[in-house]
Amino acid sequence: MRRIALPSGVALPNLVMPIPRPAGWGDAVIDKAGAELWVWIEEFTLCPTQASRRHLERTRPELCAARFFPHAPAQLAAPLAQHMAWSFLADDQFDDGNAGRDSARCRAAVDSLTRTLRGEGLENAGPLERAMDDWWRRLAAGRSASWCRDLQAHMQAWWQAAVTETADRAQGRMPGIDEYLANRRHSIALDMFLDLCEVDADVDLSEAVRPMPAFLRMRDAAAWNGAFLNDILSLAKEMASGYHHNAVLVIQHETKCSLQEAVDRVGDMGNRVMQDFIQAYDELDEELSAAGADLQVRQDAAACAERYRDLVRGDFDWHFENDRYASLDEIQPAGTYVADLFPHASSTATS
Repeated sequence: MRRIALPSGVALPNLVMPIPRPAGWGDAVIDKAGAELWVWIEEFTLCPTQASRRHLERTRPELCAARFFPHAPAQLAAPLAQHMAWSFLADDQFDDGNAGRDSARCRAAVDSLTRTLRGEGLENAGPLERAMDDWWRRLAAGRSASWCRDLQAHMQAWWQAAVTETADRAQGRMPGIDEYLANRRHSIALDMFLDLCEVDADVDLSEAVRPMPAFLRMRDAAAWNGAFLNDILSLAKEMASGYHHNAVLVIQHETKCSLQEAVDRVGDMGNRVMQDFIQAYDELDEELSAAGADLQVRQDAAACAERYRDLVRGDFDWHFENDRYASLDEIQPAGTYVADLFPHASSTATS
C-alpha cells in the first residue's frame, strides 16, 4: 500500500470498505495486459513526451483495470487495460491540459470525440480519437444496441461535465455544493466502467433489469463512492496543480469550515453511499423476483452485480496502490506533464 499524499495537517478519515477482495485479485489481467499496453500506447502516440509517459506510468492503468475487472478472461485483459489508459489520458486532458483551460478548445475536443464515437469517420482525428475508435470496435463487438447506446450516453455525459468544469475555470468560478455534485455524478466517469462489467461477465442485461430501483441505486452508489474517495485521495495533487473541482474544496469554500472538517464530511458521504450500495445489492434479486423476471434474467443480473462489487472494491484498492496520488514530488504546474492530444482542437476553436 502506498502512502497517500495529503495536504499538510490533514488526516485521512475512516473510509468504510465492507467488500472483501476477490480471489486472484486480477493478477492474470496484469500479466496479460501489461505486456501489450505500452505497445498500443506507442502505436497511437498517446504519450509523446517523457513527462506524459512518466505520469501515466505512475497511474498504473493496467493495475487499475486488473482491480476493476479481476476475473476478466484473457482475451479481454488487453483491451480493458487499453481503455483504462485511454480514459486516464482523456481525463488528464480535461483536468490539467489545454482543453481544460479554454472553453472553445474543450468544446471542439468534445465535438471531435463525439463524432468519432458515433462512427462519423476519423478525418482530422487526433491520437485520442483514433485510439478510442480502436478499443470501441473491440469492446463493443457483439453487444446489443441498448448497451452501445448506454455506453455512448455515459461517455458523452462525462465529456459534457468537462465542458462545465472548463467554463467554471475560465471564469474563475467555484460552483456551489449542489451544482458541483450534479456535475460530479458524471465527471467521475464510472458509469462507462460499470457498463463494461457486462462485457467482463459476458452478459447483456435484459431491458427489464436496467430500470429496477435496486439496480439504479447500485450504480449511483458505486459512482458516488468512487467520486468521494477520489476527491479525498486526489486532494493534494489537485490543490498543487490548481484544479479546484473537488468536493472537499467546494464544501470548505461554501461552509467556511476547515480543510480537515471538509475532508471528514466527504468521508462520511462516501461511507453512507457504501451502505446504500450494499443494501441495493442485497435487494436486487428480490426486486427482480417480485417483478416476475425469469431465472436467466436473474442470473445475468446477479453476475453483473458481482462485477459491480469487484469494481467498487478494486477502485478502493487501486487508489492506495498507485503513485498518482502517493507523492507530490513529481507534481508540476497544470499542463506541464500533459501532452496535448487534441492538436486539431486549437485550429477548430479559433476558426
